Amino acid sequence: MLNLRPLILKRDILLLLLRKEFRLRYKGSAIGYLWAILNPLCFAAVYFIAFKVILRFGQENYAIQLIVALFPWMWIVNSLVQGTNSIRNNLSLVKKVSFNYVILPLSNVLHDTIHFIFCLPIMMIFIWYADYPFYLSWLWQIPFMILIQIVFLLPIVIFLSSLNVFIRDIEYIISLLLSMLFFLTPIIYPITIVPAKYLIFYKFNLIAVLIENWRLLFFEGTLDYGPILFIFLISLISLLFTYKFFLKKAKLFGEVL
Repeated sequence: MLNLRPLILKRDILLLLLRKEFRLRYKGSAIGYLWAILNPLCFAAVYFIAFKVILRFGQENYAIQLIVALFPWMWIVNSLVQGTNSIRNNLSLVKKVSFNYVILPLSNVLHDTIHFIFCLPIMMIFIWYADYPFYLSWLWQIPFMILIQIVFLLPIVIFLSSLNVFIRDIEYIISLLLSMLFFLTPIIYPITIVPAKYLIFYKFNLIAVLIENWRLLFFEGTLDYGPILFIFLISLISLLFTYKFFLKKAKLFGEVL
């Protein structure tokens, strides 16, 4: 007879961690989860003033272009930063309870995924206000892109969270790299203004590929399926290796922490 108890236990732990993340991340905050919406909107306002008003950047509908790129970017950044610290941030749980610790980075990614889903109506309001059409294809394209981004993030977060247990500098390196990557990803500028000789570097920036596809999805109702499926395949393969790496290192977590 099939024993479903381990699966049910993992599900219960995952749900418990998700509730914990929702409670603790904005504990003591006056507006709570609204920060998930306000954060990218405030960044969009600052960059709009800097590039559109002061520098007079000529991109049409620059504000909505920013917003559509910043929300998935913030999802990526929060997942990587919080996920990298997921084992260390749950030190007491790791030391006292025996379970599959990969649930910890997984819960961080899912937590920020839920935040992004909550932000989707806000994005659509801005898209409607900017007089862009809504597309029926969004019904399957948005869930598809969410799945792609989850699968893309998981192997990175799983690997970094385990490595950060042994090398504390990892969390600082990730924050620095993400700050640099922000300007190397077409978020505050369209990829169309990048000189042709540099475009090859953007092909290797998988985050840039994801951001551009979010823009394609919302503004044109389509996706560039070739690169997206490539990311999905590479991420699945990476997930297998990083998960094995994580399980091997997880045996030492209690001793190191």
